[in-house]
Amino acid sequence: MSIVTIYEITITAAPMAASCGVGFALEPWGSDTPACCGYDDGGREYALPRDYTVRRSVAGSLAVYDSQGRHCELVRHSSGRPQLVGLGRERPVLCSMESTEARHGGGAG
Repeated sequence: MSIVTIYEITITAAPMAASCGVGFALEPWGSDTPACCGYDDGGREYALPRDYTVRRSVAGSLAVYDSQGRHCELVRHSSGRPQLVGLGRERPVLCSMESTEARHGGGAG
């Protein structure tokens, strides 16, 4: 089982209003630009499902891949936690991840 840091990214200003909001990423927010502003939560560690890996995508950013090498999107579960959605199949596969803090009884109460 691999442990990965997932950042909750909040985009506060962007050229297109639809780009503003909260999402998840495997890398922290970089620096603001004149056109785009945001921040991250500092990241939390999560356990990836068995046989899932993290590697650089063709575009150069970190991404999660399933056991067959298919890219997975990070989306927000109704609980607010990150969830993996496997793409390129007849139906998306949803895969919840468990925070390592929850596994070890920790947390920021």
